[in-house]
Amino acid sequence: MLVVDYVDGPSEGFVDRLADLGPCYFRLIAWDDVQDDRLFIAVAITLDAFDQAFAAAGQGGRPVSPSRRLVDYGRMEPASARALHQLLQRCTARLCDEGALVLARTPADVDQPPMPLRPDLASMLQGALSREQPDDLASWRAALAIH
Repeated sequence: MLVVDYVDGPSEGFVDRLADLGPCYFRLIAWDDVQDDRLFIAVAITLDAFDQAFAAAGQGGRPVSPSRRLVDYGRMEPASARALHQLLQRCTARLCDEGALVLARTPADVDQPPMPLRPDLASMLQGALSREQPDDLASWRAALAIH
């Protein structure tokens, strides 16, 4: 997993396998009061795109565990930082149209199948993606009928 942003756990990044989606870009959109349950939006990417993210992070990726690296933009070459930023933009642009919702502690530890996006969630998702802080998971639980 390549973690681009970290808020008490991975909140944005790339994972080599997310359930049956394969390699994915993910972003945190909601969490519960104690941040044990988190709702992510994820979009499948090619293995090549996943490898590009790791290559762009290069020396700017600090190991935080044997399977996770945290991007450190301060240690990245400017061209690599631009390449990673462009990849993030391409992935983010696809979230609302092609994404799936995943309820898990981290994107690397998914126990349930991803939930496809429904048209009635579009405005809720766009709002969540526009905010800097994750939404309260309670409103998403109600909309998705998950407990």
